[in-house]
Amino acid sequence: MEVKPLPESWVSRACKLKDGQVVLTSMLLLILGAGPASSLAGTLAPLGSTPPTALDGTEFPAAPAKTPDLIDSAQGTYQHLSLSLDLATNPKLLNADAVLAPFAAGASDTAVIITLQPTAEAMELAAQSEYSPNRSKDLAAAAAPVFYDLQDPTIRARLQATVTQAVGQAIQQLKLPGLTVTQRFSYQFGFAARVTPAALERLLAHPAVLRVEPDGVLEPHLRQGIPLMHADTPSATYNGSGMSIAICDTGIDTAHPRLGGGGSPIFNAKVIGGYDTGDNDADPRPDSITGNAHGTACAGIAAGDLGDAGDYIGGVAPGAKLYAIKISQGTSNLATFSSLIAGWEWAITRQHDDPAHPILIISTSVGGGSYASTCDTVVPAMTTAAANAVAAGITIFASSGNDGYCASMGWPACISHVNSVGAVYDANFGTYTPCVSADSCATKIATTGCATGYYVADNTVADKVTAYSNSASFLTLFAPANQAYTADIVGPGGY
Repeated sequence: MEVKPLPESWVSRACKLKDGQVVLTSMLLLILGAGPASSLAGTLAPLGSTPPTALDGTEFPAAPAKTPDLIDSAQGTYQHLSLSLDLATNPKLLNADAVLAPFAAGASDTAVIITLQPTAEAMELAAQSEYSPNRSKDLAAAAAPVFYDLQDPTIRARLQATVTQAVGQAIQQLKLPGLTVTQRFSYQFGFAARVTPAALERLLAHPAVLRVEPDGVLEPHLRQGIPLMHADTPSATYNGSGMSIAICDTGIDTAHPRLGGGGSPIFNAKVIGGYDTGDNDADPRPDSITGNAHGTACAGIAAGDLGDAGDYIGGVAPGAKLYAIKISQGTSNLATFSSLIAGWEWAITRQHDDPAHPILIISTSVGGGSYASTCDTVVPAMTTAAANAVAAGITIFASSGNDGYCASMGWPACISHVNSVGAVYDANFGTYTPCVSADSCATKIATTGCATGYYVADNTVADKVTAYSNSASFLTLFAPANQAYTADIVGPGGY
């Protein structure tokens, strides 16, 4: 079978369909899969224009006077913008360049994540959790987010209740023209929103706001392989029975015969639940005609039922159940930081919906950037979400990325609470030509056929690190990739 790169870099290792249901791909991960994600969706209406007060009753600062450079944003528009040095250097604004870049490009608003001050009850719960035996070494590190023993059902319920109440109260009090809420969090004091310059300025001035950071866009990753990792050896004993895997991706096609073969109306004996945090609705399936098959492919790798179809023999953990957490918007392959945070939090909240199959694994194959060391301070809200999932007894796997970096990896795989997974070739199948970043250390060849501008003519060997895989000294593990079959969307959609 001839293998050629596809235009989109994240699926440039996918090949021809088989029977419209199984596709030859190059997937990364052992019980992972790769995953794209979404943009902000399911937004709420603007919260009005009544001057709000802080959580402690403090009146919200008055709106700034109109100037030629920063005009009133009640209509969400402005003629031109010259952001003040005070705003760009505000200590509450994390990664100011990323937050403010859309304004410089002429956009009327920007996507942010707002972190609020914790409540007294939350601090009490943290004190109760301090000496819990469930507190691992990395969660006890000085730089780690506040630890709550989320394996304790009472602490989990109380934290969720106080966060939900505080976030809801804050949103009602922060009724700013030019602020539209897009996501609310459940285990950390924060929410995501789109804000105009004036709304951002007033947010940063409010005492209830601890931090504002960018709600960026994630890039999807992709790969797989079973025999090389010897996953078939222990599978007779350790096949995933008694647990569930949450696939945070573009949704799962529950009609696929290896993934339950249909539901009533959505879920089935294999895919037992899920949610769409990208669109904020209860249906996490991709569209059968225009949907994105990435999450379905990942689900097939993780826990597809056993059986022969070409080279596909089933998932790595065929006895496991699946939860479909769709973090992408509509039929796109993009997601935001906040939709991924919400997806991880959904897995915490619904972890024990089926007590016989609790969610013990989160598979996330999305990300971006290049980090040569752990990156816990890059997006603190995501680091907090990862720490909370681990505190709840959930293990997170994330792909390291497909840029070809030799001493760095993408985010969120670089978070210290996440297991990062790179890729090795599944077999010797000749020369492979993946697209790589211009910053890759591989021997690159310029081309207009790759969005990155470069590809590699790589000689494949079983267990050799692929030319496109991101690697680093702190990478957790590698898993086989390329020339591996997995599930595709049933029907004309997908790959």
